[in-house]
Amino acid sequence: MARPEELLKIPEAGTKAILIGNYAIARGALEAGVDVVTGYPGTPSTETLEILAALSKELGFYAELSVNEKVAVEVAGGAALSGYNALTTMKHVGLNVAADFMNTLNLTGTGEGAFVIYVADDVGAWVSQNEQDSRVFAEFLHVPCLSAYDQQSAKDLTVLAFKLSKKFSVPFIIRTTERISHASGVVEFGPLPQRERKIGSFKKDLERYYLGDVYVQKLHKILHNTLNEISKLASDPMYHIYREGKSNIGIIGDGVAMMYAIEAAERLHLQDEISILGLTFVNPIPEELVAKFISKNQIIIIAEEVEPYIEKYVHVIISKYRLHKDIKILGRYTGDLPWSSELSINIFENLLLKAAELAGIKVEKKINKTIPQEVVEEAKMKIAPRYLTFCPGCPHLGTFYSLKRALLMEGKNLKTLPVNLDIGCYGLAPFSNVNIGDTSFCMGSGITLAQGMALAIKDDKSTPVIGVIGDSTFFHAGMTGTVNAYWNNHPVLIVVTDNRTTAMTGHQPHPGVEHRIDGTQTKPVSIERLIQAIGVEFVEVVDPYNIKQAVETFRKAIEYISKENKPAVIISRRECALIASRRGGRGKPYKVDPEKCIGCRTCLITLGCTALQWDADMKKASIRPELCIGCGMCSHVCPLNAIVPGDVNE
Repeated sequence: MARPEELLKIPEAGTKAILIGNYAIARGALEAGVDVVTGYPGTPSTETLEILAALSKELGFYAELSVNEKVAVEVAGGAALSGYNALTTMKHVGLNVAADFMNTLNLTGTGEGAFVIYVADDVGAWVSQNEQDSRVFAEFLHVPCLSAYDQQSAKDLTVLAFKLSKKFSVPFIIRTTERISHASGVVEFGPLPQRERKIGSFKKDLERYYLGDVYVQKLHKILHNTLNEISKLASDPMYHIYREGKSNIGIIGDGVAMMYAIEAAERLHLQDEISILGLTFVNPIPEELVAKFISKNQIIIIAEEVEPYIEKYVHVIISKYRLHKDIKILGRYTGDLPWSSELSINIFENLLLKAAELAGIKVEKKINKTIPQEVVEEAKMKIAPRYLTFCPGCPHLGTFYSLKRALLMEGKNLKTLPVNLDIGCYGLAPFSNVNIGDTSFCMGSGITLAQGMALAIKDDKSTPVIGVIGDSTFFHAGMTGTVNAYWNNHPVLIVVTDNRTTAMTGHQPHPGVEHRIDGTQTKPVSIERLIQAIGVEFVEVVDPYNIKQAVETFRKAIEYISKENKPAVIISRRECALIASRRGGRGKPYKVDPEKCIGCRTCLITLGCTALQWDADMKKASIRPELCIGCGMCSHVCPLNAIVPGDVNE
């Protein structure tokens, strides 16, 4: 089977391939003749940036992993303003970071170029801090938004977005959810354009590109006129899934939720009875098309994730177009659909059964009867939650174990002392056996929340307040917070967990390492030198595998803050265990000496590395050699020195 990099290079139109949605988006960008790709890794969008970066040099376009999403859209926006076709990739919460620039580029437009922002939403918040709906954000930003419903539409809508961005000179958002971006489907390719060396140029226009009061008023009016034009264009059924059924039941929706509803109708043999309007343009909403669809139906089911975004517009359109008042809406506002997490085929089967009953349609009983939704919800409540956990030998385990031990040795009250975490693998600390960490909000908030808490918490037994941030996140959103801590003299302990990669999203590089996302070599930025340049006096680097050194350095920092009433920074640096293992960096596995082990479980309870096991028969700890990477952290934890370097064959 060909690798994705090879598949995406196939120039012939008509070729079919099985691709995940993220690769389909990438193929769409290639077919649209993308010139510049920027982005910041964020599940579930990351693979689009990675694969385009891998192809960039060979196919002749530029790709970069930017420091954060705001920088990414500004770099891509500058390229678009100079006549290039630009793409930026991010996850839903990345749009928050990019919003400042996007809320001005919407007014100026994209000049002679095209600009597409690919945003992948995490419905259910499986690997995110919220279920934010990017359609709502697109409406707030006044930026057109297209919603993919499968892998083919993800590719086709990307091509369309570039075309329309160029035509209307506005940025376009492509929105997917994880069930599209990370699921596979058949994609038929269009042709790849012939690439020629392109020299861009920026056409000066102060009244358009210098945002001030008088200019903005005119630009705001132009923006709304443009959105109205796009809404009229989008009212052509050719852009959407549109079919009319025999009954008075209609389904309006978008994305994968629409596909769930369609499949549910097929399972119930209602596909010929029910009308379908699957929207691809979700901002602006194609009002005329929606109004026409509603007017032909009496019962309307809304299929969307997560917010009742389309449902709200349905109510507005019914009023605006003076449609009949006795239309029955089945959605979130009415309580017929859950207002959080993912939907499913089963949910829509139950809802369609209700709609069919209201419409007087007899549904044949199925052999596999639809499970009532209340039974599904009850089953969910009885299933124990399964949390993510640290990998065997993860250096973060050593960091948090050492931090916790140092705090206890310094007599700090862990029941009241706040430890603020950030977004990354280290955010798993509260769910590990180390069991430390109290907050996790957004990129960069760990170290700035700590500063606000330090202002409020005056009990010497509880301070210093801790803020933990990762190396990639430090470059993304932590540098300004560190400046703030120094300049305002907040007595906090900032811990930078530097594992030399952006591990949580699949090991992408960041400015602290020696290579870029396209593989080219570069000069890394030193985190410690950067912090020292800010002016922070206490900056120390520790190896989290060296528990003794780390504990002593943490104690030293705590004493410094108590004495000097100033911030201190500790950088806990050790390469991610997965990367070390993959390049042959595994050490000799450790073993438990059964003669010395007394079964106290200290290693399991306080450290809890996943290579450690409990032997129920011998009532002693043991180590699985196939999991152990030989880091030796557990040997520092054992009070009886019963954990020693071993040999798999012993």
